[in-house]
Amino acid sequence: MSGTSWARIEPHAQTTDIDVGLAAEIADPLWLLARQLQLHEFKGDDAGSPIGIHMQASWSSLTRYRPGPLPADGDGSADAVAYDAGTSPLEALVEAEPPRDADDAHHRWDERARTGRRLERLLGAVHEDAVVAALRARFPFPDRAASDALPLSGDAAAERYAAVLGGRLTDGLAVRLDAAGRGDAAHPDMLAAAGDPAQVASTFAAWVEWSDAVAPLRGTGRSGSPAWDPQRLEYAFAVAAPPFLGSEPGAPDIVLAADEYDGTGVDWYSVDLVPDATLGAPAPDGAAGVLRQRVLPKPVRYSGMPADRFWEMEDAHVNLGAVGSGPTDLARMLAVEYAVVYGPDWFLAPLELPVGCVARIDWIAVRDTFGVVTLVGTPETQGADRAGRQYQPAVRADEVADIPLLVLPPSSARALRSAPLERVDLQRDELANLAWAIQRVTLGAGGRGVARTDTDAKPLPEPEDPQDAELLWRLATSVAPSWLPLAAVRQGADEDGRVALVPAPLVDAADAAPRPIGQLLEELDVIAEEEVTRAGVRVQLLDQLVRWIDGGSVLWRGREKTAGSGEVESRLFFDYTEPV
Repeated sequence: MSGTSWARIEPHAQTTDIDVGLAAEIADPLWLLARQLQLHEFKGDDAGSPIGIHMQASWSSLTRYRPGPLPADGDGSADAVAYDAGTSPLEALVEAEPPRDADDAHHRWDERARTGRRLERLLGAVHEDAVVAALRARFPFPDRAASDALPLSGDAAAERYAAVLGGRLTDGLAVRLDAAGRGDAAHPDMLAAAGDPAQVASTFAAWVEWSDAVAPLRGTGRSGSPAWDPQRLEYAFAVAAPPFLGSEPGAPDIVLAADEYDGTGVDWYSVDLVPDATLGAPAPDGAAGVLRQRVLPKPVRYSGMPADRFWEMEDAHVNLGAVGSGPTDLARMLAVEYAVVYGPDWFLAPLELPVGCVARIDWIAVRDTFGVVTLVGTPETQGADRAGRQYQPAVRADEVADIPLLVLPPSSARALRSAPLERVDLQRDELANLAWAIQRVTLGAGGRGVARTDTDAKPLPEPEDPQDAELLWRLATSVAPSWLPLAAVRQGADEDGRVALVPAPLVDAADAAPRPIGQLLEELDVIAEEEVTRAGVRVQLLDQLVRWIDGGSVLWRGREKTAGSGEVESRLFFDYTEPV
C-alpha cells in the first residue's frame, strides 16, 4: 500500500510580480475564517499588544574634549579641556578655525572696516575728532590702488570696499598691529593730537580689549583647527563622559573618539567607543544621573502603511505591489517584507535625555493587554540574545563587542552654511602620472569666495626666429596657474615605506603667476596617497551659523571634505614637439 501526502502546500506564480500575492484573491473567504476558528487563532492567548512601558536609563554628560587622535596608550588627559554642551555645538569646537595671519594680504577687509569704524566712533563720543583725522592720515583704509595690487583678480567685494572706504576710514587692523608692537599702547600721533591724552589712552585701551574679542590677531604658524589632520584631510577628536552612577569604584571614563570626521556634521556614527581610555579630570557635579519614566507605547506608522485588518481598504497613494526587485536586490525585498509583514510589530516609547550625553538602558518592563509583565533590555538579556542593535557606537579594536550605548552628541543638525569661501579639488591624472590640487574658489579680501578665473593654460611663447623649422621642441607644456601638481613620493629610507602626495615644482614655460594662493592651497604639504582616490576629494572652507539651545548664536568657520568629480586630464607633456 502506498499513499500520497503533502507536508506543505505552496502556491507558485508564473510571473515575478508580487502584486498577485498581495491582492490575496480567493473565492471563499469564509473558508479562511473557519480554518482560523479550527486552529484557535481567535482565542488570542498567545500574545498581547503592549499598553504600558516602565523604563530606567542611566546617562552621563560629555564633559571633556581633546583635539587630535588619541595616543597609543589611550591617555589623552594632557591635551584635554573641559567642555559644556550647553555653550556651543560640538562641530564649532572641532572645526573652528583660528584667525588668519594678521599681515596676510587676504585678511578680511570687513574686519578692517568694522574695527576702524568702532575706534572712530569711540573717539568721536569723547569729542576727539582731531585724533580721528590723525588716524586716517597715519593708517588709511586701502584704496583702489591697493586693491589693484592684490594677487587675486575678480574680487568685486574688495573693490567695493576700496571704492567706498579707501582713504575715508581708519584701517583698524593696521592700528591694532601697531599697538601690538608697542605693548598695546596708542600711537604717539594719537596722543599728540589729543585734547585729553588720558581720556584717549583709556578709550584706546577699551577698543583694544573689544578688538581682541571680535577680531583677535594670530601669530605665524598653523592656521587650521587643532583637530584638523592635514595628511588625511579630516578631523580627529575625542570626547569623554564620566562613569554612570552606580559604577564600580575606579571605573574608567566613557571615551568616544573620531579619527575620520569629514566636517559634514557630528552624529552618533561619527565616534567609536574606546575602552580603557581616559581624558582625565574629575567630572563636575550633576554630570551623571538616572532617569525613570512610564510611557504609553504608540504603534509606529508611516505613509502608505498596510492596514492591520486583512480586507480593510487601504490608501492608494502607496502601491507596494508595484515595487519591483531582482534576485539580488535584498535590501528592497527586506523593506517590502517589513512593510507587509512586520509593520504592526513596532512600537515607539519616547525617552527624553539631556543633549550631549551618553545613555544606557538599564531595564524595560513591558505590560501587555493580558496583564503580563515582561522584563527586557537588561544587560543580561542584551548579552544573551546575540542580536545586533541599531544606533550604538562601534567598539574600537573589537568589531564583535556588544556594548549597547546611545550617544546623543550636541550636534548642530542643520546649520546655516555660507557659499564656499575656498574650494580645492584633489583629482588624479593617470596620463601625467600625477595628482592635482585644483583651486576653484579662494577667499578674497572682501571676506567672500572668489572663483578663480585663470583656469586655462597660459599660451606658450613663440620662437623669435624659427629659421624655416618644421617642428618646435618644448621642454614642457603649460597648465593653468590654479593647478598645483602633487607627485607620489615614498616617505622614509625604507623601500617599503608608505607613499604620500607632495607638492612638486613645475617647469612653467609660460612664466605664470605664483600658484599657491589661498589658505587651503598654501597648507598642502604631505597628503596620504590613499586619501585621494580615483573619485577625487573636494575640500571646502565654509562659514556656519547655528542658534544653540541657550538661545545664543554660534558662528564658526570650518572645513568640509566630500567626494570629488572623478579623474582629470591636464594635458601636461614633457619633451614635447609640435609643428611650427
